[in-house]
Amino acid sequence: MSRLLISVRLARDLRTALKTAKDRFVMHANQKRLMRQNATNRSAIFVWIPKCAGTSVFAAMENHGAQKMLSTGAIATYFQQKGVVTFGHMYVPALVRSGFVTPDFFRSSYKFTIVRNPFDRIVSLYEYLKRINYLPKTTTFDIFCEYVRARAWEDVGLINRDGLSQLHPQTAWILDAAGKIFVDKIYRLEDLSNEWSDIWTRIDMPGKPPPLDTLNRSDRKPASQYFSDRQIKITQEIYCNDFAQLGYSSDPYWR
Repeated sequence: MSRLLISVRLARDLRTALKTAKDRFVMHANQKRLMRQNATNRSAIFVWIPKCAGTSVFAAMENHGAQKMLSTGAIATYFQQKGVVTFGHMYVPALVRSGFVTPDFFRSSYKFTIVRNPFDRIVSLYEYLKRINYLPKTTTFDIFCEYVRARAWEDVGLINRDGLSQLHPQTAWILDAAGKIFVDKIYRLEDLSNEWSDIWTRIDMPGKPPPLDTLNRSDRKPASQYFSDRQIKITQEIYCNDFAQLGYSSDPYWR
């Protein structure tokens, strides 16, 4: 191997190492800043169900110190068991059982989540997973629904995102081991524009609630253009608990 080639590779590796170190420093400094800011916030847990406006809601709260913990390591390092927090798509009761979240913080926190119509959510999951190249671009909605029908997902737990774990019914994130809903209030995405001020007030954020920006949105067609009768049946069957416990009609709303 020529000296020139070796030098080029060393320079490339050095740039990569420096960028990684810089990213870690920036992340660490940001978490330290949020820890200080969040220390005086009311205790609250935002249970972040995938594809239910979580990115938009958290972005507004983060401006006032809310913390996002996406790994048990981050929780152990940066979370002080106080303030407004989301643990991403990790399962909160598992965090309590494992000691990463104290029972006192869990009990004292205002726990809330946002849900959406299961028909819309399955479409959003499909388009999102294709957009981030987690699914091959050639994956049709019919094939995707077969994954859902087969329950081809990993369990929710102590990992923010594991394989196709985001395909779980929404109730997987808000039911405890006894099958009881543990959050204090469930908000609907469809009503979020009207309910946003209630969330802001209950978590005791200062001032008026800021406008919610639409973030992490995937391009999609109207729901009616995705579903055949078979795909409707799969959605009704696999997400039956979501329809029943979250108060959505299992009839296609576009018919």
